[in-house]
Amino acid sequence: MGRALLTILFIVALLWWLQWEFKRQVDLRKYWRWIVAALLVQALSGIAFAVIGGVVGNFIYHAVGGGIMTTLFFIYLLKTYAIQMSWRVELVVLYAFVSALGVINELAEYAAEFFIGVGTLSWDSHDTWRDLVANTSGALLAWGLYKLSLLWTQKPKTEK
Repeated sequence: MGRALLTILFIVALLWWLQWEFKRQVDLRKYWRWIVAALLVQALSGIAFAVIGGVVGNFIYHAVGGGIMTTLFFIYLLKTYAIQMSWRVELVVLYAFVSALGVINELAEYAAEFFIGVGTLSWDSHDTWRDLVANTSGALLAWGLYKLSLLWTQKPKTEK
C-alpha cells in the first residue's frame, strides 16, 4: 500500500514537472490505461511477493513491480508527449529511467533501515544487486513484448 502511494505521488510529481519543464500542455488522460496498467502490475507484484516470499518472491516483486511497472509508465510518457526516437535510443533511455528509479528505491530502503529503523530490508549482501538485475530484466521483458505487439498489430505496407 505504501509503495503504491509513493508511486502515485512520484507519477503526479513527474507529470507536473514535465508540464512545467516542457512549457506545453498535453492531455494527461489520453493514455490513462497505461498508468492504470502500471499501478495494477505493481499491486500484483506485491501479491506475488506475499504468496511466494523469500528471495524468489523478492526478485519477482522487483522484476514486475519495478521493471515492468516502470516500462508501462515509460510507454505512457512516450505516448503522452509524442516522443519519437529510434528503438536503440529508446532502449537506452528506458534503461536509464528504470535504473534511476531502481536506485531511488534502494536508497529509500537504506534510509528506512538507517534513519527510521524499520529493520533490515536486505535479504543478504547481494540483495541490492539482485534487485537492480530484476528491475532491468523486467523492463527488458516488458519493452520487448511491447515492441513485438507493435509489429504484430501494424498493418503490412503494400508495395507499388
